Amino acid sequence: MEVKNSPLKKVWSIISIPIGVLGLLGLSDSLVAWHENIKTIIESYHYVVRPLFDFLLGWLPFSIPQALYDYFFIGILFRSAAIKTRADFDAMNIEIGAAEPEEDTDPIWAKVIADPITHLILVVSAAIIWPYMLFIYTKRAYDKRLKQQVSYVYRLTLHWFLAVFVVFIVVLIVNYTYLIRQW
Repeated sequence: MEVKNSPLKKVWSIISIPIGVLGLLGLSDSLVAWHENIKTIIESYHYVVRPLFDFLLGWLPFSIPQALYDYFFIGILFRSAAIKTRADFDAMNIEIGAAEPEEDTDPIWAKVIADPITHLILVVSAAIIWPYMLFIYTKRAYDKRLKQQVSYVYRLTLHWFLAVFVVFIVVLIVNYTYLIRQW
């Protein structure tokens, strides 16, 4: 059975890390004094993302601080990276003809595949509790009791988050390098 690679998967693989970095930049906007060029990029990101969240969350009877939009955005990206990693891993197993595991080691994933409403609930919950999910993924990635393939999926998702964080740190260093030169 041949697995077709969607062009959207390739695009997502390319742009998800810079988008995640933008989320972290937006989240840290009030904590860090950014250089004008980086500030312009963050403002452009906010110009696109904040109206989307205003539309999605505008029906709530209370107002949500704009800073939480970046927090939610990172959570959604984290969950989408986890879903993409699992789908890629499953496709790779189908491609090489690997046997299915005897028991489902991740019952939540089976529900996500079967029910789009469950998928939506998981994405929304991930947007809220992504730091906890990051902790759980870190714990499961190196858990010797899990099958090696399952812990590998968790490690790949952590690699995505690590890549986002490393690029964020590089941008932070470049930012302070420019700010120091201006003094």
